[in-house]
Amino acid sequence: MTASVLTSQIRRAQPPDAPRIIAVLDTVAQEDGMLLDPGGRTVAHERARLTQEGPSAPFATWVVNDPVTQAILGTSEAVQGDTSKTHRVVTVALALLPSLRRQGVGQQLMRAMEAWARERGAWKMSLVCLSHNRSAMTFYHEIGYAQEARLIGHYVIGQTPVDAVWWVKWLDDPYADRK
Repeated sequence: MTASVLTSQIRRAQPPDAPRIIAVLDTVAQEDGMLLDPGGRTVAHERARLTQEGPSAPFATWVVNDPVTQAILGTSEAVQGDTSKTHRVVTVALALLPSLRRQGVGQQLMRAMEAWARERGAWKMSLVCLSHNRSAMTFYHEIGYAQEARLIGHYVIGQTPVDAVWWVKWLDDPYADRK
């Protein structure tokens, strides 16, 4: 049984969440339109990464959970560039169990990542999506992201080349003072 959008909670992830985050990632990885590999991340790696999160870390992770069962139903992460040339860009990833999609939870997770990015002085959000994942591409368009680039045959699923589509959203206009 999953939480409704009205009762689910979005919060920053903690190290004890690692096994449940991996379970969500492994479930979502089974879908054809996802970039994740099943078993691609381990609980130990995730727990170590979450332990390193803090105010100065260039990355952050959120989870959406059922407040009654504590089941994690989705996760997102944001990574800020760590050089003088990349620190204004935050790259994000989102993984929701199918039962929670199209209910506004993805929008809430994206807003949480965007707020975090703004607090850190980022101007731009970016993410990559497989070209045949039409529902994800529709979602990103609906929340204000635009296609920035298409990398032809960038990934391979089975033996089939698949395009990668880069999506971006400007949080702030870095050239506003030059206009």
